[in-house]
Amino acid sequence: MNKFKGQLREDKVDGRRLTVYLPPSYEKTLDTYPVVYFQDGGDLFAPDRSDVLPRLERMMGSCKLPELMLVGVEPCHRLNDYSPWPVPAHASRYSRHAFGGQGDRYLEKLSKLIKPYVDSHYRTKPEREHTALVGASLGALISLYAAYTHPSIYSRIGCLSTSIWFEGFMDYMNRHQLDSQMRIYMDIGLQESRSSSYQDQELLRLTEAAFKQIKASGVPDDQIILVRDEHGRHRPSAFIRRLPEALEWLYHDWE
Repeated sequence: MNKFKGQLREDKVDGRRLTVYLPPSYEKTLDTYPVVYFQDGGDLFAPDRSDVLPRLERMMGSCKLPELMLVGVEPCHRLNDYSPWPVPAHASRYSRHAFGGQGDRYLEKLSKLIKPYVDSHYRTKPEREHTALVGASLGALISLYAAYTHPSIYSRIGCLSTSIWFEGFMDYMNRHQLDSQMRIYMDIGLQESRSSSYQDQELLRLTEAAFKQIKASGVPDDQIILVRDEHGRHRPSAFIRRLPEALEWLYHDWE
């Protein structure tokens, strides 16, 4: 097990398990902390899966990152929670799964129930400028969707290998503007596009198109980045490896 100096706690809100990481100074001071909310529970920072927490703590100690609270929010039904609207099985050329389209309901609960709970039970900086939302794959899709639907709650969005192929999402982006103060990190593994599946082959092209659309919608060049990981595949190990640098970029203006 990888050793880290902070604390992990578990809470439950609305039937969803929350995995809460508190940074090393939390119990020693009365400071308040920025919060990063994660899709898929604590999968991206779980200490039994990776060395992410020790890496983040080293970055905090060297002032590459502010001390952050991390809150992993467990989905109830991933394909429903992370889909902005319903897509029936076989209706998409990219996926054979049915998507329930409960994304708006999920984001309302996250924003109006779970986040207020965290803010009232922990010493947080609750303002949008201190609040990030991060996810991978479909978790990245719903995080990017939240940038459009909840700009008063989240201002820092981390999208690791976004499932941008989701039926109708590029059309949605083309029809909507983003808050110009949004900060968005995007990445893509270049090995993802070398799969035999049509979905994977399209992922790089669609991600680059989404990146251009976000910039065209009014987000300044210094507020968005697209990282291309030469060796990255669409798998948790690649998402986890890139996470510390993603958070560093999202919070590089914190000083």
